[in-house]
Amino acid sequence: MNLLPTRYRERSLSQARSSRVAIAAIVALGAAVALATHARLSSTSSQSRLIAAQVRADGARAVETRATRLELAKIRLERFVDSYRREELPLPMGDLLATIAGVLPPSVTVEELRLELVEDDGTRRIDARLEGFARSDVEVTELVERLAKREPFTGVTMDFSRSRSVRAATARGFRIGFHVNLDGAWKIAATEEGKARP
Repeated sequence: MNLLPTRYRERSLSQARSSRVAIAAIVALGAAVALATHARLSSTSSQSRLIAAQVRADGARAVETRATRLELAKIRLERFVDSYRREELPLPMGDLLATIAGVLPPSVTVEELRLELVEDDGTRRIDARLEGFARSDVEVTELVERLAKREPFTGVTMDFSRSRSVRAATARGFRIGFHVNLDGAWKIAATEEGKARP
């Protein structure tokens, strides 16, 4: 039996209802905050996974591109090696260089040797240019004479001989032209000292 006046009972009931509404609102707000936090964490995690996946995909594409480039380089190298193996040397280059070295006077220094393969009317030859310097024109003339007398050199000519400075000393720069016949056989004739004979 409630002895409180009616207005106090109504106020008490109203306060109880207000408390329940407030509690319900707080619970709902907490649930909303938790849901929003979970959604944000899920979104952040998804973005992180997406970024990681993109990084892996970019890495895979870079590796694939690099592998493709290496494969192309390998193919080009294999083609070059095959072409090099199929190419027949027109003459034994070691013998040719040794022959040239054998006719050089002691004071002559060779700076450049240029060789060009020429095919004309079914014959093959090498057009060569020999450049360097010597102590004097005497040594240059001696080199021209030795080349002219030595197989397999033909058509030996002096393109020029002019004064130049080498290590603050006066020298004679020269360029000599000659041909090498590729259709004939020749070999180095060694002296007793093992050098090619001029």
